[in-house]
Amino acid sequence: MQAFAQVAHAEVAGQRRYAPANAVQEVARAGADLRRDAEQRRVAKIIKALNIPALKNVAFPDGMESYVFVDYVLLTPAGIVVLDVQDYNGFIFGGPNIDQWTQMVRQRGYKFENPLHQNAWRLQIIRSFVKDAPLIGKVVFSSVSQFPKGIPEGVLHVSTLSEDLAQLVDNKEVPDIVRKAWEKLSSHAIDARSPDWKKIR
Repeated sequence: MQAFAQVAHAEVAGQRRYAPANAVQEVARAGADLRRDAEQRRVAKIIKALNIPALKNVAFPDGMESYVFVDYVLLTPAGIVVLDVQDYNGFIFGGPNIDQWTQMVRQRGYKFENPLHQNAWRLQIIRSFVKDAPLIGKVVFSSVSQFPKGIPEGVLHVSTLSEDLAQLVDNKEVPDIVRKAWEKLSSHAIDARSPDWKKIR
């Protein structure tokens, strides 16, 4: 995630006063939380408008006495779709086979782990529940992100998310193998907003 300046100043009665570093960080975190919430609402609105059955903010046991968290799991005729929502802003540079991607904000670069690798790991866990049903992983980047060198394969942008998901739906019937996999997956999903999840964490 992006780094922030250690101090902030304000002109008060002709004097420059400095806020503590932790105060600046708190403001930055609050701003990031607001942006993240806004993007999550936007994604949720798009999914609802397309009438796509969805599991939101859920966790699944990983078989190693732990859990994997997923932003969205969707039921579509094309298969089970696993969406990770990223809230990075600025210019984003990366590719499927690059371990560390770069976020450029105000001419400063910040490294972060390839989100496609994280999505692939989630798919591995979910595969154990859906078996042979088609499984699709996508990473969704926020409306305040840009990809100057093109959007990598496996990445979607919020600005085109409605059109991208509509192609997966396309007014077709959901195959039995996908529906049965969805039912099994749903039975193992834990709502991350529930008391049970809070107790597990």
